[in-house]
Amino acid sequence: MPVWDLGDVPDAVAKQLTIILNETKGSPDPGKLGELLMDLLETELPADLLEVLPFPEQRFTELTKLADFDWKTLEEPKTETGWVERTYRMPKAAAEVIDSAIDKVRDDSGPTKEWHALEYICADFLAK
Repeated sequence: MPVWDLGDVPDAVAKQLTIILNETKGSPDPGKLGELLMDLLETELPADLLEVLPFPEQRFTELTKLADFDWKTLEEPKTETGWVERTYRMPKAAAEVIDSAIDKVRDDSGPTKEWHALEYICADFLAK
């Protein structure tokens, strides 16, 4: 795991970097992201945050409202089989091959979700 020591940085900068790095390398918890943004707004102007954070103004406003949302009222989605989220790191050339294969399946099959196209590719490979 790479680590960069930025030295002594102000709390507001550290919080902004947390948001930026989480957006590029992970999936934020919406409630905690909303709380973090509200915390930043106590010391920073919205215009200043919009200059450095990876959100357009409308999304930024939506995210700040998440801090007040009662997440306990949200029901878990009911699915028969459930969903699994996967994240893979790979060289750019490999990602381009996968993207091209997914695009080809989608073109041949009509409107197909990306995950479904990937499932077709894998099923075809396993059938051989």
